[in-house]
Amino acid sequence: MSSGVFSWPIDDPYLIYREWFRDRKSVRLPFWGQSTCLAGYKDCRDALSELSLSADRARPLLDFIERMRRCPAAEQLRTLRTWFQFVDGAAHMYWRQIVRHVLDVGSGRDYEHWIEDTAGSLLDRCEPSRIDLVKLFCEPIASKGTGRLIGLSDELASGLGSCARAVSDVFGNAAPSCVEVVCASDALRKICRALSASVAHHKIHKTVLKYWPNVKYEDFLAQSTLIVVAGHETTQFLIGNCLSLFIKYPDVYEDVHRDPTLLPAFGDEALRFESPTQLTVRVPKTDLTLASCSIKAGTTLVVALGAANRDPEQFARPDDFDIYAPLRAHCAFGHGSHQCPGARVARLQTIAALRAFLRRYRKINPLATVKWQPNPMFRGASQLLVELS
Repeated sequence: MSSGVFSWPIDDPYLIYREWFRDRKSVRLPFWGQSTCLAGYKDCRDALSELSLSADRARPLLDFIERMRRCPAAEQLRTLRTWFQFVDGAAHMYWRQIVRHVLDVGSGRDYEHWIEDTAGSLLDRCEPSRIDLVKLFCEPIASKGTGRLIGLSDELASGLGSCARAVSDVFGNAAPSCVEVVCASDALRKICRALSASVAHHKIHKTVLKYWPNVKYEDFLAQSTLIVVAGHETTQFLIGNCLSLFIKYPDVYEDVHRDPTLLPAFGDEALRFESPTQLTVRVPKTDLTLASCSIKAGTTLVVALGAANRDPEQFARPDDFDIYAPLRAHCAFGHGSHQCPGARVARLQTIAALRAFLRRYRKINPLATVKWQPNPMFRGASQLLVELS
């Protein structure tokens, strides 16, 4: 087991993953104290399937914040404790059914066409000679698409991006500051206000009551904030990662442009190769051993999904981007009972947005190197400056 000063290679985290694979040992990361990190594909899948590991990612973060003497935990952040992805057992399954219902109802065939039309409209308004695809395409698509799923108008959804970023930045920070905690708290408050002001969101709650009559609006509102944060960030990053791969591999772009039926295979390989969620967290309920490593109850276990998807023991030529390879069972959406319930919607949004892009542009010429956002828990471009033709 190794330890040392925490330094994360934002531009290429796969450098550090390859070092981990050489040793095949668990490593220590300074997330909210000291955390054990698993990187191997089998170890990560085993950890995500282990029922004695809790998915309560909020508790270690909030405990860390409460230990900050100058910054008591903001009351609004306690909403995180109710997010269904962070709770276990019956409560998780109960809310998981409701969230899946909301996503499935909201993302029918009309939704796919709407995403493609909206993506096309965004591109048609852009100046192709110099465009930041993250700012003018990926982020607006994520905001509008996520907003529509939970009943927000484009106007109310327009500020979702910055709010979702503020909350996710706290989760990806090894030691969040008071300023960052306050920003995240304010962002959650803004999301709640936008949802509460939406008549359509209240109508969605009424449809949920037909099947789950005991669901209070306040509890439904809390789960909706999760859909906003998780749905926005992963969708924006996935679409941006796909575009960055088009830039990096122009031959692949030519193939997909010539044959758009390759889009699903391209999207799935993009999920493996540049996973939007790189790290996730579990908390042992009891002392246990994973990957020959003893982990004490109540400590933080980091599961490196991005590393697992590049494990040379699982994937032949893991660092090759190959859309023609046989389907590879990646961990981009997690695994086990807490696997992302929005996986189908994320794929649908991404394929529809890319389809609109392919119909308009034959070539992408980079005007600058890709800039990556600094949060180690996620992998996503913060700027894609290009010329389109």
